[in-house]
Amino acid sequence: MKKNYLLLTCILSFCSISYELLFANTLAIMSGNVVLWHSLTIGIYIAGLGLGTFRSVDIIMPKKKLVRVELLLCLIGAISVASIYFITAIYETALSIAKAGYIADYSSYITLKTQLRALYFIICESLVFAVGYLSGFELPLIMAMASTDLNQETMDESNENQFIAFNYFGTLIGTLIFAYLLIPIIDALYTSLVVASINLLACLWLVLSFKAQTEKRIKVSLLIFSVLLGFSFFYAKSFEQIFLRVYYRAGTTFIDDDRHDFKTWWKKTMDKGDVVRIKTLYQYIDFFNVSWKGKDEFILMINTNFQFSSLNERYYHEGFVHIPVLITGKEPVDVLVLGAGDGLLLRELKKYESIKSLTHVELDPEMHELSKSNDVISSLNEGALSDPNIKTIIGDAFQFLRKSTKKYDAIFIDFPYPQDYNVSKLFSYEFYTFVRRNLTPNGYAVFDVPLRTKEGSTASESRRLIELHSTFTDSDFERNSIVMSTVSKAGFKIRIPYLVGKETFLLITNTNEQLNYDLLGKLSDRYPNLDNDALSLINRQYFPHVIEDQYVNSVFHPLLVD
Repeated sequence: MKKNYLLLTCILSFCSISYELLFANTLAIMSGNVVLWHSLTIGIYIAGLGLGTFRSVDIIMPKKKLVRVELLLCLIGAISVASIYFITAIYETALSIAKAGYIADYSSYITLKTQLRALYFIICESLVFAVGYLSGFELPLIMAMASTDLNQETMDESNENQFIAFNYFGTLIGTLIFAYLLIPIIDALYTSLVVASINLLACLWLVLSFKAQTEKRIKVSLLIFSVLLGFSFFYAKSFEQIFLRVYYRAGTTFIDDDRHDFKTWWKKTMDKGDVVRIKTLYQYIDFFNVSWKGKDEFILMINTNFQFSSLNERYYHEGFVHIPVLITGKEPVDVLVLGAGDGLLLRELKKYESIKSLTHVELDPEMHELSKSNDVISSLNEGALSDPNIKTIIGDAFQFLRKSTKKYDAIFIDFPYPQDYNVSKLFSYEFYTFVRRNLTPNGYAVFDVPLRTKEGSTASESRRLIELHSTFTDSDFERNSIVMSTVSKAGFKIRIPYLVGKETFLLITNTNEQLNYDLLGKLSDRYPNLDNDALSLINRQYFPHVIEDQYVNSVFHPLLVD
């Protein structure tokens, strides 16, 4: 009997840590900043464990109590991911509606956003605390049950240590299986249901082992839970699809319809086909269609963060590629592209016959394959990823540059904005040192980077949503200083930030050749979307910052995390 209790301890601790990891992982994907959400979630989970253990002393009828605890954990665990999806969809939709004109000024919008963010945090982390609190009862209750069966008034130290050890073993097994099996293979939503099923089976074993002591309503609850869990497996994908459509389309369709009629809004949100979700080893890739001002728009997101829109991506990529060529006054010959897995940057580079060597480094093979095989994306990139003249390397850009000895005339860097420390290293002093080392003496690098101009954001639209007027803040100044100080520390003496539309880029070089900032009138068929208004602004933009060592973003001292 003791072996059964030890096994039960291991299984229940496996389920408990899996629930905690599910909450942390889902919150990090939905909200960004992996370190923040994982740290807060595990801290609140441990606090719940402590309080639950503290409250578990002198429990009468431990077997009945444990069955109730496990039923509650099954319920919370099964809805863990679904609840985060649901709460996040409401939060994002509410913010989108607020941007539609119900909030007149930026400060009021920020106040509302802060309040909603706090409420979002409280609700989500309350579920985490509940899991920890209930899990805190498990080990003391199991040990109390084992003591009774072993005819011991209190468990001796040797047996107690064995139960504690098996509790830790279950936690270790849970973290390993979660990271290497559950999330990579069956995804978060199904993982929550699988772990809840394991938890329910353990609960069923308890009921069958002590059926004489089990109330009828517990047995009925167990039956109901089993049926609901079975149905959940069949309808999980349908629920996820509804969530994705609301999360990505609800705000846009609300803004796009002046009537704001609920039935019309819901129909437009659900129409336009599925949101296709692909889970890769590195990220979630979502893409979908939406109507915006009477036009069909194709949008691609990575980890729920915007990547490109078919309506305005050419403006972005033309500014990315052609403005550095205009400023430096020369077309590159040997070019390296880091990131840009959608192939849209490569499309623009292919317009230069001067390029004799074009190397593309992309981390995610599934992103690369999708951009080659998907009809819409391959049409947008004009088959660039299938070009045999482009050398594609699947691998980590940081390690590629660290080991590379080749010199390039130009390096184009297109990474997601840094929302966690893994991506922040790609904006670090160490990374830019590798970039400088791999450039020819008059070569340059350019990358998409989160900078802010002094004038703030005044446009009426930005990435499908209404953008309220904002002012330049201290955090904007700090971010600018981090970016500029980091590339300066890496040895780049010439740093040229520029804004195209709503996107900011940074051109860095140590060239001795004269640069040209007056781009007025330099129109070309190569970049038809860049007009004189965009080109003339290049030498009239102001990005306030200071160059100081305290602002250097390093692998060992990460500062740049959105």
